[in-house]
Amino acid sequence: MQKHTHGIYLTEVTLPKFLIFIAIGREICVLGAYSYIQNHGGYLEKFVTKLKAKNIVKTISDFDNLIPYKDAGDFQRLTNVFSESEAWMESQFNLNFLKGDYALACKHIICNRTFSLYQRNYDLHYLENTIVVPVLNSYDNSFFQFRFGKSLKSNLFEVVSNYLLNISFFILSLIQCFVWIFSRIRFVNNHQKITFAADYVGGPRDMRFWDYLNPDKTKTLVVVRDKYTMQAFGHLLGDYKVVFDNEGSFALGSGINAWIKSFKDSFLLFVSSSQLPPDYYRQICFLPFKRIKYRALFNKYKCSFFWGRDDYNYQHIMRSQEIRRIGGVSMGCNHGIQSIATIAYQLRYLDFDYYYMHGLDQYTDVYSKYWPEHMIAKGVGSMFSNPQQQAIIKETEGTDVAIIIAPSFHQDLIYDAIVQLAKTFSDLNFWIITKPKHRLEGDFGKKYQSLILSGLKNVQESIEDVYDLLPRCKFVFSESSTLLAESVYFDRIALCFDPDPSFKFLYYRKFPEMVFKDVDGLIARIQETRYLPVHYNDPNLGSMTFKGDKHPWSIIKEDIIIREPNYNYEK
Repeated sequence: MQKHTHGIYLTEVTLPKFLIFIAIGREICVLGAYSYIQNHGGYLEKFVTKLKAKNIVKTISDFDNLIPYKDAGDFQRLTNVFSESEAWMESQFNLNFLKGDYALACKHIICNRTFSLYQRNYDLHYLENTIVVPVLNSYDNSFFQFRFGKSLKSNLFEVVSNYLLNISFFILSLIQCFVWIFSRIRFVNNHQKITFAADYVGGPRDMRFWDYLNPDKTKTLVVVRDKYTMQAFGHLLGDYKVVFDNEGSFALGSGINAWIKSFKDSFLLFVSSSQLPPDYYRQICFLPFKRIKYRALFNKYKCSFFWGRDDYNYQHIMRSQEIRRIGGVSMGCNHGIQSIATIAYQLRYLDFDYYYMHGLDQYTDVYSKYWPEHMIAKGVGSMFSNPQQQAIIKETEGTDVAIIIAPSFHQDLIYDAIVQLAKTFSDLNFWIITKPKHRLEGDFGKKYQSLILSGLKNVQESIEDVYDLLPRCKFVFSESSTLLAESVYFDRIALCFDPDPSFKFLYYRKFPEMVFKDVDGLIARIQETRYLPVHYNDPNLGSMTFKGDKHPWSIIKEDIIIREPNYNYEK
């Protein structure tokens, strides 16, 4: 069969080819976009979106029916590919041989970019009979051979093109770091002592946590990374001292020393990493600059404790090393239960002094062999519900059902199950919760709106904070949400819907008391528990989410009180 649609991965390098294809009338499918300038899709994605709106190009979303997953999370859930391909990644990238100050950050970057490599190759596997496959680099081809047993077209000029692009990044990183350092030199460099600093990525929930840990807002430093966050959420931050993460400073001598060190580090990283694909090296080459940026920040603001919500971002590793250098303490938290993969690629390599998790089961089984020995992991329970919310939840006995849903390959089965449950238990309210971006998005959004407007009087949309909804609920239904684990913590009944045993991995299967493969099982569980006190028989559930007498914030605050930083001021 003749294939007319040409697949392309759009970058600045392939952009001329892309424009030529458009000019000569080729049918194009953009399989993905990565900007070497902006690090992600950026302006290239916006360009593609405009062309797609005019029916000039197709995107991978036009072939959704051929690909058995909806997004990166669903891809993890269906394949567990990161864990199953661990040996391939280790052999290709020599992770065990990376040493030195930048090793952990390099490993973090390699893991993240390699997961993208996995997904684009799985995409090709499902689309290769429909589209003309683009030329692949050696790592993509090696993985395709490893996973699917065959090779595709290779880029004959890859070594030369990669080297030229990577040396351009190397030179650009040197120039940027040089200009930045000398623009931050101050002849009068006043230090400011900060008790507590926090990384801020947006949203209204964090402030109550900050104020609990450090009631004196004048000594809380809020660090933001981009102008969008400041513009969108600046009105919430009025009482705090707010700075961007690039607002540090140097004295003349320390600035010169910083430049010499960054030049040396950049050169050594180029020697060790320039053979990598440009999307890998493009992030690695700026590591010395990121390190110097945090050195300047902590040179100006002497932080006792820094709280990070950014464990997915490799920059936290540079920040932790630099705050540790001045005698401060790096603290962070896991966002939830990683229920859909044996190893979460974003979490394989982290660096904090204290790291707080719902429970320690996954740390004990997996992450303890990857995280640094100095990193203290603690299971504390539900971290994102404040003390007032937890008190109300524990004091109430709800009857309703909270439904947490998101785009998924099994979304039709999930929607059908919700309808059957709502019809079976017409005297219970079913509160439907999803992220705002999903409410109107694609096929999932259409089905979501159809469910909300279905005429079932006991099915309602909830847009409130989920922890404010829980007091009304006795049951929590989801495919894989962290709230399933938290429902055990809050003495609610967890209903983990697992309709397809072909899933490669689902963490919650480790706790079968929570998991149901069909609607009949869900119905039976609700019927047998709705009028009885909540009780679980499995003693291992405590390892999934720690259930102690203290609120998690109290545990974190105690760690702050007992650990006195030992400052090292710039001479």
